[in-house]
Amino acid sequence: MKILERHPKEKTADTLCIIKTPKSSFYYVQFYVSKMFSKSGYYLQSTKEKDKRKAWHRAKEIHRLFDKDSVVENTQNTKSVFNQFVYDFYDKEIDDYKELYPLENFKASKWYNKKNRWIAEIERHFKDVDLKNKHSFEQASNDCMKRLKISGGKDQSGLDYETVQKYRTDILMMSKFAQAEGLIQFLPSIKIPEDIIVKDKTKDYFFHHELEKVRKSFLEDFEKTRDPFIDEFVDVIQMLRSSPFRPGKEITNIRFGHCFVNTNNPKRPIINIKLPKTKTSKKKKKIHHQSCHPLFTQSTFIERMMKRYPDLKPDDYLFFPHHKTRKQREALDQRMRKTFKKKLEELNLYYSKNSKPRTLYLIRHSVIIQLSNAGASISDLSEMGNTSPDMILNHYLAPQSAKDGSILNARVFKNFKEN
Repeated sequence: MKILERHPKEKTADTLCIIKTPKSSFYYVQFYVSKMFSKSGYYLQSTKEKDKRKAWHRAKEIHRLFDKDSVVENTQNTKSVFNQFVYDFYDKEIDDYKELYPLENFKASKWYNKKNRWIAEIERHFKDVDLKNKHSFEQASNDCMKRLKISGGKDQSGLDYETVQKYRTDILMMSKFAQAEGLIQFLPSIKIPEDIIVKDKTKDYFFHHELEKVRKSFLEDFEKTRDPFIDEFVDVIQMLRSSPFRPGKEITNIRFGHCFVNTNNPKRPIINIKLPKTKTSKKKKKIHHQSCHPLFTQSTFIERMMKRYPDLKPDDYLFFPHHKTRKQREALDQRMRKTFKKKLEELNLYYSKNSKPRTLYLIRHSVIIQLSNAGASISDLSEMGNTSPDMILNHYLAPQSAKDGSILNARVFKNFKEN
């Protein structure tokens, strides 16, 4: 709806205002009620007044006499309250995403995907549930888990454990928010069926010679095309290989001012990086510093990166500081992932010997495995990788150890000598 005029211009706490539209000569009163009341959540009514002062007086009178609680209560009788609460929550997150990232496609946000996931697979189970009855709520949740296990997904063949777990997490997360708002008084106990298919969690990795092949191939491409993106992307890969960084925002959000070259040992200079705060680290008030392999500091950071951008300012990004996609939140990361995948396919390295696709993120796995084989302790790896020791053992190292025993064997018998 196009609005020609709004009074007052600034939003008030009660959202009350009068507006003028092209379709009427009268002012309309508008204020927010609830998305259980209407799709937009707003109440809209003509004041039948053309004079702004009289219209504003009439608007305040309509607002004062409007029984919001009664309207919402009546609406709740015909709509699923819990589902509507969920949609209100997701809609707000989607609106915030649009405001923060106006150049991005909001349909790529996780909140948009979560909302569609709820609509497709969860909504139906909560339409007639009494929110005051814990048994009914838990029954609906567990019925959803059972259905997904048996016939979920587009091919109706049933979903695996990890996918069903995502739906369970969605229900639990929204239950916690609903409990905080006083909508429900409990948290449900949701169980995933015991006989559900559990995927093989074995993580693949890259060998050193494979990543070297990728690096040299990219440099050959650059010699032919002179594409500066390719040349700089080689440095991104080298940085990922130099320390257990996470590809994506952890790398692309680093600014020059976050970097410090430690030359206490002139023969072995190292670069220390204060990683930018993420949504999680802001909540935990955690600051993480990560250092890179000395060879990367000299051969890549000093010899290539600093010579490429000799006039970088502290606020300039370390990688692709002038790239045209910088204003688009996901575009740069997507291009790097696609470029890496294309190169792996070209070199017949995309699929591992286990026929699993390999991504840029697996370089992190490879570095942690390589450092562990070289004798790095679990505590040091968890500190440098900015994760927990349990995550190192159970996510990065355990699958490979269980598979062929090589990693665990190397750590246990590292200093063992036969009698």
